[in-house]
Amino acid sequence: MRQALLAATLVATGVSASLIAPGPWPEFDWVAMPEVGGPDLVNPAGYAELPGPALEVSFFTSDSSFEKIDRVALHASGGGWSGWWDDSQSMRRFSTGLGFRSFGERLSLGLGYTWFDPTVADHPWEDKGFFSFGLLARPGRNVSVGIAHDLGTEVMGETEGRRYAAGLGLRPFRTDLVTLLVNGSAETVWEDATYSFGLDLRPLPGLSVRADVTDEGAFNAGLALEFGMAGISFAGSGTDDDAFTGSRGHLAIAAYPMENLLGAPSRILRLSPGEVGEEPEGGLFSEERPSFTEFASIVRTAASDPSVEGFLVEIRHGPGNPAQAEEIRGILEEAKSSGKPVFAYLESTGNWSYYLASVADRIYMHPGSAVVLPGMSGTGYFARGFLDKIGVYPDLLHIGEYKSASDMLTRYDMSEAQREALHAVLESCQSELRTAVIQGRSMGEDDMNRILEKAVFTSSAALEHGLVDAITYADEVEEHIEEHLQRGVRLGSVECYSASLPVQEIWGPEPHVGVVVATGVIVNGRSGHSPFLGTVMGSETICDLLRSAAAEPGVVALVLRIDSGGGDGLASEDMLHTLYSVRERLPVVVSMGSVAGSGGYYMACGADEIFADDLTITGSIGVILGKFVISDLLSNLGISHESIDISPSAGIGSMLRPYTQDELETMGEVILGAYEDFVQDVADGRGMTVREVDRIARGRIWSGTDALEIGLVDEIGGVVDAVDRAWALAEMPRSEQPVIRVYPEPGLFSGLGGPMGFLGILRDASVSDLVPMDQNSPLFLMAPVDID
Repeated sequence: MRQALLAATLVATGVSASLIAPGPWPEFDWVAMPEVGGPDLVNPAGYAELPGPALEVSFFTSDSSFEKIDRVALHASGGGWSGWWDDSQSMRRFSTGLGFRSFGERLSLGLGYTWFDPTVADHPWEDKGFFSFGLLARPGRNVSVGIAHDLGTEVMGETEGRRYAAGLGLRPFRTDLVTLLVNGSAETVWEDATYSFGLDLRPLPGLSVRADVTDEGAFNAGLALEFGMAGISFAGSGTDDDAFTGSRGHLAIAAYPMENLLGAPSRILRLSPGEVGEEPEGGLFSEERPSFTEFASIVRTAASDPSVEGFLVEIRHGPGNPAQAEEIRGILEEAKSSGKPVFAYLESTGNWSYYLASVADRIYMHPGSAVVLPGMSGTGYFARGFLDKIGVYPDLLHIGEYKSASDMLTRYDMSEAQREALHAVLESCQSELRTAVIQGRSMGEDDMNRILEKAVFTSSAALEHGLVDAITYADEVEEHIEEHLQRGVRLGSVECYSASLPVQEIWGPEPHVGVVVATGVIVNGRSGHSPFLGTVMGSETICDLLRSAAAEPGVVALVLRIDSGGGDGLASEDMLHTLYSVRERLPVVVSMGSVAGSGGYYMACGADEIFADDLTITGSIGVILGKFVISDLLSNLGISHESIDISPSAGIGSMLRPYTQDELETMGEVILGAYEDFVQDVADGRGMTVREVDRIARGRIWSGTDALEIGLVDEIGGVVDAVDRAWALAEMPRSEQPVIRVYPEPGLFSGLGGPMGFLGILRDASVSDLVPMDQNSPLFLMAPVDID
């Protein structure tokens, strides 16, 4: 009876005599690449390498026709379950397993358990089962080493199902185009081993051609086809005398995108650029939104994707800040130059909204909206009058005639130096705005002058003056596009497009560029939100992010994305120090967003290269120092005070009296030393002399365009350009598009962490509530300027 059952098992499963446990045979038994045959059948360490959840249904065919479906498997990244049945053997087999990565994603370990459940009584395999152990070592993209061991189980006095297996996989081109495999297996270690040699060839996205031959002449050959979220594979087996012994295949439905042999459907991609921030958002109580870096990267990918035939830019909530608008406009301009049409729909307008829309071939506008294009204006704010009224005296010092951060508290109006610097920035921004609109709308200089002079246009007036091409509602835009293209179109969101990009199969840690987002007013401690300052950038948080991103498996370079007007001087120094320490191991490139001034520039100056947009505001290399004296405020409130100073300068930090003349001289020495250190660090980081830096420092702000000319930045470009440069500095293949990972990553309760959120208030209780000022500590702070 036992021999008959074993013989029936061999016939039904098509396995060799050393692997006689009942069950299906894998299409390809590649221990170093168990994702193909299934981790439950080949190597449980493969569970750790699966990209996501998938449901598989397997079938068996004979030499003449389809026989039956005999296996179902449900796998996910890190674990899975499968069930197999064969009524002719009255047998059912179940397997489950777990896999996890370690050693920086270079090693995966797996544990599986298989048990048997015969459907008849007194079957030899009743209550039998065995454990399986597996290992996968993938130190890089070229090589994979697998080891698997099935312990087997005792059946009628003999151990059945025991297997020792080892395999090697090589990818000579660092991609999955060609994979060469060698496999060996035996029932007893190093005794009567069977060897096989395999090939996995992927000539087209979504098509795999596979073959395997043993040292005894048996062979398997088959195909695997992928169609986005589904796939089918099939493999037939035979012997050296051309005898066909059967075939297996399976259908898979995945919860993650695979390649698509038929190609992705063509679509026009809809973008809403003003709806993403610099940091990614998400969590249990909030909608997931990508960071601007991720958004721009997706748009750039789509611009070169043949399945994306054009873009529709919907500007309903503004275009983001000017630098973000410039970057998206540049990407769309490249797409347009490659032959892809770009359309824009306007509901919210202003200088930068229209600046972004002007890249489009055709601009559509809501009937109730208006084009507002007044040109550039800048506003400085001065609180001295308010402080006088409440009895607060700003006893502040600053270095540099252009350092206006303290002016907003000590002056009643704008200084000539601040007016000069601001006017230059506005001229640079206006030049960018004019050039973009003139080129985008094919108008002359005189036409542009008249538009800026009139400034505001109703929808009908905008149509009459050629600022828009049609007036329509949002739900009618698709009809206008079809009419313009004279064919039907399919619109798709950028979110759906991003979710459809196929998961790439990479051995070992995935090479990537880490992008650390540093935004907000700089303070010591942790990042968070303040009721008065809004978003604050904590030096401890940014330093931790830089170090952790640099230690992430597979990271090849870092990009520090800065959007900050500065703040605490010591915190800025800490972040620069950490940037230097990270730079010893990896290339570091800085990408400046809308603002990277004062402390925001200080933390950037030590990078390998600095990228800024034309519309970035940077510089403001200068220092302020001082305190607020509130003695009059207390007096007005009826509060008296009396201090006892044991030494002459014991009250130097007191907010109850101004500095004495001697103390002013002392604080002057402190601020001068801080400025000299600032200038020296910029000179060291930028390869300039102290005199060269001082000439362009003194607190002056610059546009990105001017900063390039004077040497404060290296390139004009956005964050995707910075990522490309970091990838190149890491000597990664230029033919590969860089993968990015953005930090900080949103947490589970991020949705409650905003300025008004209860958890946010608790979290930010230690953040400075008025100004990021430690008594007697230098500030690298840029004055807030409203530019529009």
